[in-house]
Amino acid sequence: MADLADPKQNAGRRILFSAQKNEASFLLEWIAYHKAIGFTDVIIYSNDCTDGSDALLDQLARHGEIAHYRHSPAPNIAPQQNASQLAQANHLFAADDWVMWLDIDEYFVINIGDGSLDQLFAEAPTFNAFLVAWRIFGDNGNATWPGRQISPAFTQAQAHSDELFPYVKTLFKWSDRIAHLDIHRPYFDEHIRPRHYPAIGSTGDPVARAFYRSRGDRFNRITTPGDWWKLAQINHYILRSPDVFERKRARGRGNRAHSEANTRHTEKFYRRMNKNETEDRRILRFEDATTDEIARLTALLKL
Repeated sequence: MADLADPKQNAGRRILFSAQKNEASFLLEWIAYHKAIGFTDVIIYSNDCTDGSDALLDQLARHGEIAHYRHSPAPNIAPQQNASQLAQANHLFAADDWVMWLDIDEYFVINIGDGSLDQLFAEAPTFNAFLVAWRIFGDNGNATWPGRQISPAFTQAQAHSDELFPYVKTLFKWSDRIAHLDIHRPYFDEHIRPRHYPAIGSTGDPVARAFYRSRGDRFNRITTPGDWWKLAQINHYILRSPDVFERKRARGRGNRAHSEANTRHTEKFYRRMNKNETEDRRILRFEDATTDEIARLTALLKL
């Protein structure tokens, strides 16, 4: 098997992929921010929406800002897995595309250089897969949603701990060796080796060889000590505020079938995930750029 092309070359699209339901309040800001840091394409699947988010996405697609696909998974099929299967079956990704799957409450924050994808590719060690650690953000004391995510109203997050071993999301180069796109990372065929497809974590260090041949929860995490947020992090606004969390609980889990009860999003879960331990303001350097991009998108929606 030949090695893949130089992973730092600037070929291919930079695709942000997601599957969503009833996230209308947050979509414009999420799309705007990720366009501001350098994603060229946004692909979103939506299912069974009741809040107008699918219509909003249709409008953005009509103006060429995103690609939007509607789907209605069977009750026994998880919407996110259905979206993944449809995306691969419809060949939405091509060789040399960079792909990252983020949920609408996850923001990719690059902590080197000017915070752009260009800077990441220029300064990070060579990679074809970049496993980026979650950083959980708490409600910052907000009783209700203040209207913006990238705001001084949301700067309280979890502190570093050597016991954390955080979950990851992965920016990776598409390849015919990818057997399945999962919400945390791609899974590969049995023939791939590290020399074919170099993978690093957001510490900057190579990942364990088990990443290539294994599946399961512990391989969706960074399991070695270090500064997991050195090169980048995923700001995970898993709660936002109590009122938004109630909507999340009612909506259900995207990686579980609709027929399954949502036993995860409980008051105990809220207390456990309400991480307001230290301040992290790094995303705020894109506050103005995101505001400008939101204004541009909003103007398009009025046409």
